[in-house]
Amino acid sequence: QTEALTAALLRCVRRDGHAAEPVVSESPPAPQPETPQRWEQLPVLDPASMGNVREVHSFGGIQAVHELLQILEAEYLQQIAIVRQAAQQGDHHKLGLAAHTIRGSSANYGATRLAALAGMLESLAKEDGGQDWVTLSAPLEEECRQAMEAFRQEFPT
Repeated sequence: QTEALTAALLRCVRRDGHAAEPVVSESPPAPQPETPQRWEQLPVLDPASMGNVREVHSFGGIQAVHELLQILEAEYLQQIAIVRQAAQQGDHHKLGLAAHTIRGSSANYGATRLAALAGMLESLAKEDGGQDWVTLSAPLEEECRQAMEAFRQEFPT
């Protein structure tokens, strides 16, 4: 293996110490895993990403999970109100910050679709391409409602 590595390195460096011209591969690039093109195609919750909620459950039981969900829902609704207000005012910076907060917390707890939607809004806010912010931010509240309902189904009392 050492000889093969040495040979590969020598092919990449010319004798004068400068990098060699890049080698163009004849084989096609490896296929990338398919990812949904739109946030609506994602599951509401991703069980593989719900480790933080499961950890709360294992340490504090179902009551602790329900307390966490109440806190999350209140935070989401507060941030959604900020998004809505920023959208009406055309304040893309404020909208982006609130969307970032929603994206981060929802991703941490496995609310995949809500995180993707908030992430899309955050990215668009950074671009500030004169989007119709009111229309783009409208689905946030419904996605929040669906995520909270899915959490409650996952962790019933």
